This record gives sequence, structure tokens and C-alpha cells, in this order.
Amino acid sequence: MHTLSRIHSQRGVSIIGLMIGSLISMLCILTCMTMHKSLMQITVGSKTDAILDSQIASSLMQIQHNLHNAGLGMEVTTANDVVAEVDGSDVGLYWRYRNGGAFFCRGVLEQNYTDTASNTTGRKIVQVQATTDCNANSTLTDLEWTPTNTLAQFRNQSHQLFSFNVIQASCTPYGLSAAITDRLQVNVTTTSSAQLAGANVSAIQYQYCLPNAYTTAINPNAISS
Repeated sequence: MHTLSRIHSQRGVSIIGLMIGSLISMLCILTCMTMHKSLMQITVGSKTDAILDSQIASSLMQIQHNLHNAGLGMEVTTANDVVAEVDGSDVGLYWRYRNGGAFFCRGVLEQNYTDTASNTTGRKIVQVQATTDCNANSTLTDLEWTPTNTLAQFRNQSHQLFSFNVIQASCTPYGLSAAITDRLQVNVTTTSSAQLAGANVSAIQYQYCLPNAYTTAINPNAISS
């Protein structure tokens, strides 16, 4: 009789046991879902950071390439021929050069943008040119600049990413010869995804020694009047 009683008492599981088992299963599932969400956020964040850093690097290379023309064909290049400007939220770098007897004014400009199709905003850096009033004496910051090409768009970025500074420096283009004191040098400071995320890292700084911008010496690439 005692044996029969034990058999009846061990039959099945109680509702409390089922509830405890369900609770443990739910906790395991929630833990797995949280881990998956965290991994997805890390993956998406890493991809976004990589895109931003590559866009900044590409923009720096394009800026350096375009700056090769600054001062070309001019006997002397002054601080009025390569100019950096901050106008509100717009950050610009402008220069002029001479080719075939005509002057050309070019530059790069960082500014805000809004994409109405996707309803996104951000910052972009574009190549610009002045199609009118570009001559030897025009004030570059007073010209009307027209965008010609977008170098990069930085979605959801509201802060200034680039800053420019033009100085006279003792430098040599590409480091191929002894430094010359009568060169113009453009200093570009920009950021990185790590810095935007709040990491304690230094800003990215580049110095471009302009190969055709001579402040006192006669430019060997100058065009005679």
C-alpha cells in the first residue's frame, strides 16, 4: 500500500514546476536576444565608423590633389591667392591659378545638406568654382562659388569636420628636396570616428606644402605676361 501511494505521488509534474521551467526558458531566450542585438549594434556601428573614416581619407586625398594647381602660372603667390574662410556653418578653402593667360578660381567647401528624398541631414564637402569675376585681383571670399562635385556626404553629422589654415612655411612638396622658406602651406585638421564617439584621441592633422605657390621667389612654372 505504501508502494502504491508513492507511485501516485510521483505521477506527472506540478503546475509550479511548469511555471519555473517556463520562466527559466524565457530568461534564456531573452539573454540570447539581448546578445544578438548587442552584436548587431556593434556590427552596424563598426560599419558606419569605417565608412566615415574612409570618406574622410578620400576627401583628404582629393583636397591634396586639387591643391596642386594653387598658384600655378603666377610669379608670386600671396595670402590673397590661397584663402581659408569660416562663414557661419560653411568652411571653405579657395585658391586661384593661371593657365593660358586666364585665371581660374577653385576651392572646396564643407557645409550642411538636407536630402529631401530620404529625409536625412548631415555635412558634405564639395568642390566649387567661381565662373565669373575670377581675376588676379578678385577677393576670393567675395566670389560666388558654384558646386561642381561632391567629395563626400557625412550622414547624420551636425558638427564641423574639417578646418583649414594657410601659412607661409619652410617646407618642400613631397619631401624631395631641402625645405624652402617662401612656400605656402595649407594645414588641414579633421576628425575620426573614434574622436566623434568621445574617445580621448588627437585630431587628424595634415600639412600640404603647395608645389606651385611661391611667396617671394620667381615661380619656375609662371606664365609670362
